[in-house]
Amino acid sequence: MKLIISLIAAVFLVSGSDQSSVEDQILSEIESYVLDYYEADDLYTEAEMKWLPNSISGESSVEVTRVELSGSGNPRGYESFELTYRNGSGDREDARIQAYIRVYQNVAVAERQIQSGEELNEDNIRLRQKDISQFNQTPAEVASFDDIAAASTLREGTILTDRHIKTPPVIESGDNADMKVEKNGLRIMLSVSARQSGAEGETIRVESDKTRKTYEAEILDADNLKWKRTL
Repeated sequence: MKLIISLIAAVFLVSGSDQSSVEDQILSEIESYVLDYYEADDLYTEAEMKWLPNSISGESSVEVTRVELSGSGNPRGYESFELTYRNGSGDREDARIQAYIRVYQNVAVAERQIQSGEELNEDNIRLRQKDISQFNQTPAEVASFDDIAAASTLREGTILTDRHIKTPPVIESGDNADMKVEKNGLRIMLSVSARQSGAEGETIRVESDKTRKTYEAEILDADNLKWKRTL
């Protein structure tokens, strides 16, 4: 979805040979646009002009009133932008420019290789400012390191995403727990043994010595499960 920002009109006067002042002003407006797009306090951006049409570069004065991203998606890397401006004669003009957008953000990064299931903490994860311009995923938002673990083996330098993080298991394979069974208006409690490890909210397989059957059950907490189906 295109995001349109009406910019505060700013007139900047330059000599015909001083194109850099025009470029700097446009780049500054693009950087503001990108920051508003992401709405992140821990992010900053740099824009580098790649192509500026003669209709703008040849002007001695320009008033930019609008910047709009061409196309959709997150603005980063090579991007095209639509500009609306008034030229030195006061006429309204539209133009398309190209710029390279670098986006820097504080992200959670693996300080060393981390094994699958290993608890994540301040010893193996650090918040570092990284250029995510070519990063095609959404970095994980790690507010704290309480009860999170690696969902897979992480190489040193990996930027964490949600798929890299899981809640540590509260039940390990072999643990005993009580499973609540509600079926056909009946409610019973059955002692079972876990055959898989899992976190709260996950479904695991369990077995009952009493019934000699295998079940799937949702983990409510470290001691209690809820029957889902009989296998």
